[in-house]
Amino acid sequence: MTGDDADDFVSVILKDGASPVVALRDVYSAVQSLEEVVGALEEDESMPMLVVAAGAAWRVLTQITASRMQGAGPGNDRIRHVQEYLRNNLDTTFSVPELAAMAGLSTSHFSALFRTAAEVSVKEYLKRLRSARARELLLTTELPVTQIANAVGYDDALYFSRQFRAVNGVSPTQFRQQADFESLAPA
Repeated sequence: MTGDDADDFVSVILKDGASPVVALRDVYSAVQSLEEVVGALEEDESMPMLVVAAGAAWRVLTQITASRMQGAGPGNDRIRHVQEYLRNNLDTTFSVPELAAMAGLSTSHFSALFRTAAEVSVKEYLKRLRSARARELLLTTELPVTQIANAVGYDDALYFSRQFRAVNGVSPTQFRQQADFESLAPA
């Protein structure tokens, strides 16, 4: 990593000999930024795409730095356990009280800790996780939207489409069509 501010980031991340491994408070946003970096670099190496990639990389560095500055936070291990469970069980229906019980916390305390750790509500976090997995399936499979909806925990394909559009700005079908069109465009 190079740049005018690189030393500032490194000094905070590695302050007082801290481990270079940082527990991120919002893994979803960091992954989304990293995907933007890779996507921009895969598109081409023009100056506009390099600027997009650099901006997304900057966001990742600021997220890592902010997470280091904030520390793990109370109850973070319990919340990370629930987040991991959600990532591995997207096709299952959950209630917030069930997830709170899994963490051994009251519903209100769990919700507050979760919002602090993930910076979004439990339901929004799950919606984003499901949307990310749906995007992956739309890009890598020929499964119909109905089956993708079921694979990510939605029984109703229309409701899934509304939730997908809320996160991505386009319907699942439009997302797939745009990806197909981009892959056919000359480099």
